[in-house]
Amino acid sequence: MLLSALLAGSCRGPSLEPWDARPGPYDQVGDRALERLPALRDSLSEARPELALGELAALLAEQPQSLHLAALLQDAELLELELGGRLPELEDDFDAVGRRVEGDPRDSLRRWYALRAERSGTAVDLVLAARIEDDGLSALRLLDEALEVDPLCIWAHYGRAHVLAELSELAEARGALDQAMELDSGHPRVRRLEPVLLARSSEPKLARRALLLWLDETRDDRRVSALERIDAQLELAELELQMELYNPALGRLNAFAGLTAEQEFRRRLGRSVGLEAKGRYADALAEARAARDWRPQSFRSWVHEALLLEHHLEDERGALQAWRRAAELAGQRSGSGGGGQAPLLGLQARIAVERLTAKLETAGGA
Repeated sequence: MLLSALLAGSCRGPSLEPWDARPGPYDQVGDRALERLPALRDSLSEARPELALGELAALLAEQPQSLHLAALLQDAELLELELGGRLPELEDDFDAVGRRVEGDPRDSLRRWYALRAERSGTAVDLVLAARIEDDGLSALRLLDEALEVDPLCIWAHYGRAHVLAELSELAEARGALDQAMELDSGHPRVRRLEPVLLARSSEPKLARRALLLWLDETRDDRRVSALERIDAQLELAELELQMELYNPALGRLNAFAGLTAEQEFRRRLGRSVGLEAKGRYADALAEARAARDWRPQSFRSWVHEALLLEHHLEDERGALQAWRRAAELAGQRSGSGGGGQAPLLGLQARIAVERLTAKLETAGGA
């Protein structure tokens, strides 16, 4: 009995940090704001930020350190500018220092938050300036300044973890995330980043457990939106596909409603992958093609169609056309600075086009 207990203990995998919510000053929202959050988020998802701006500003005035509310207000401000609206406070601040509101809306907002951070020097404004900053190293400098102001600012630690992950500095990102978790191991955003880092660090089983834990613990948390929970479910299904857990992944991908176009694209493409693994090639092809209705310029659905046609459905001419379209779209993405998978998949597509073209010409079918 003792030996079996010892063996069981030695085989136990690495564990996750217990979920222990300890909201600090930067996460105080208030009952009234919690009640209004779903409606305010709906205003943004419906592209009507003007319905949320005034109310969010008023709620933030009651809780001026609430970075949760401040971040949502920043999102509303960006959307307002992108839709051609105006932010009088931004214009007044720019007039006061002799600047003009011009160019890209995101850049205007970035310059405004940088000005505010320079003027106030508070941890809140420094974190918000980092959040809208496109350059990773500049964002890290702002977050480091925020931690000099307040070493206990959990959003600054979380922000550093997020930026470092984007820069592929995974060990440093994990260290920053651990510091955030020491302050509040039940912080929804902090714990949401955990499975991302685990998956990218080749720990898929632990990443899956972390996602399941996050979904369970945030079930009734009104700070977490329905769309955020759908994103987590999609990420979980994609992780299960990578782990060859096809039945749970497909079951999960069947049970969604109210998705954005991007989420529906991910759902359809995930189903295509799962159905291919189950040997249902025609159904997999139909899902890959359906995915394009939601994201027409994506090369990924064309790559998957090409692989299905060439390797499972014996349609080399169709595969050639799909590879050509994938190469074209991947080239457009790489040329616009999209990066990511585009260069590698673009090369794969070009090689496949050359190979199939030569093969069909030899067979007299080109």
